[in-house]
Amino acid sequence: MPAHAEPKQILFLEKTLMEHRERPFRGVQLHNFILIGDLVRLGHRVVVPAERTWRARFEEAIPAAMPELMDLPNLGSYFGGRLAAHRLRRARFDAMILGNVGRGIAPAVRRLHRRGAAPRAVVIANRTAREGFLRTMRGMPMNVVTVNREIAAGFEGRVNGIVDTYYGIANADDFHPPAAPKPADAPVEFCVLGKLDPEWKGADLAIEAFRAMPEEVRSRCRLQLIAYEHPPETGDERIIAHSWTSPSRIPELLRSMDVLIVPSRGEFETFSQAIVQGMLTGLPIISSDLLVLTEKLDAGGGLIFRSTAELGEHMRTLAVDVDLRRRLGDQARRTARDRYIWSTQRFVERFLFPAEPAPVPDPHPRA
Repeated sequence: MPAHAEPKQILFLEKTLMEHRERPFRGVQLHNFILIGDLVRLGHRVVVPAERTWRARFEEAIPAAMPELMDLPNLGSYFGGRLAAHRLRRARFDAMILGNVGRGIAPAVRRLHRRGAAPRAVVIANRTAREGFLRTMRGMPMNVVTVNREIAAGFEGRVNGIVDTYYGIANADDFHPPAAPKPADAPVEFCVLGKLDPEWKGADLAIEAFRAMPEEVRSRCRLQLIAYEHPPETGDERIIAHSWTSPSRIPELLRSMDVLIVPSRGEFETFSQAIVQGMLTGLPIISSDLLVLTEKLDAGGGLIFRSTAELGEHMRTLAVDVDLRRRLGDQARRTARDRYIWSTQRFVERFLFPAEPAPVPDPHPRA
């Protein structure tokens, strides 16, 4: 924390944290853990209402930077949010952070605001806000930080505060190229990274394109699918479907890969931490033509496909062209380092507690 800054009282609210969850947490939850831990390390007091089973996950993820957890019963986000608002009815904070848009907790946020719990709020929007959320939050002093420009457009003119796009990888230093090149006779490792069980992640497209490659190329390649809660049987020893793995292992796994494929389809992909993690690792990218992906490759760094056949062509090209892989990977890393590294300190100074502009001296003071 800068020497001039005073510790702040911050309330962190997030819909998922108020719900019982046994499944592995994903990119958004991991980012929120890192953000909360960073805020604690910066010296701020952070209070987080959470369904009681989340305590063990906090203790595992950020043991040295634990916030003050308010344990809640398993009531779901709506009733859990109302209970948290009731317990906090006399509490006062300098700011509230909403870790994502969620209509379920919006009434609780509104109630806290009316009671004067915090003079300002910041929303981190990972998806488009529904009309009900916007109506509930109308008039509140609220800055909005979105993960892409399309989501930002839905907030502009609808909230009382700044709307801007700022997002990235919080643990970016963990992602870097390998120290030494792979042996020349090592197989070319293609990788699809993410929670791959949903169809919209597009792992099936990568499998289809891989199987369609000429045998003389495919025999020197492998397709690594990282990862599934329920890994499918692929029937091919060169197509490996991984079980869900700890986020802490992802940087090392990516350093053993040669190409990252991001074949997402549909509106559910709003940022893709996977593509940025691959770019930071120096991997060339093969991406579908979703805007949230292609905007990350507008300076180079990868190839874009619009059909399974085109995906297969790109895979064949990168399988045999080592120099192209290296050039694209270098550009991808430069772009990611320039644009997509998250700084909690910057988030605090720009959105949560922006500095008040210095008063302009009167050029004609009265005598």
